[in-house]
Amino acid sequence: MADPTSPIPDPVAAWRSWISQSEQQWNALLNQAMGSDQYSQWMGRMMETYVMMQKNMAESMSRYLGALNLPTQTSVEELKTEVSRLSAQIDQLRAEPVAG
Repeated sequence: MADPTSPIPDPVAAWRSWISQSEQQWNALLNQAMGSDQYSQWMGRMMETYVMMQKNMAESMSRYLGALNLPTQTSVEELKTEVSRLSAQIDQLRAEPVAG
C-alpha cells in the first residue's frame, strides 16, 4: 500500500527541468559553434547566396511585370515621388497671393 504522506511526483516539474537543461546545453553548443571561423565563413556564403537570389528574383519579377505591362515597385516609387513633388508645387501655388 502506498504511503499517504509521501509527496506525489510532479511530472510537469520534471519535464520543465529537462527542457531547461536541454536549452542550456543547446545554447552552449550553438554559442561555441557560432564563435568559430567556419561558422563565420559559412554565414558569409549564405548571405552572398541570399543577396544573389534576391537580386535574381527582383530582376525576374521586373521582366515578368514588364511583359504583363504592369508597373514594377521601382516604377510605383518613382510615380509616388513625382506625385509628392507636384503636390508640394500645387500647395505652394495655392499659398501665393493672387496679384490683381
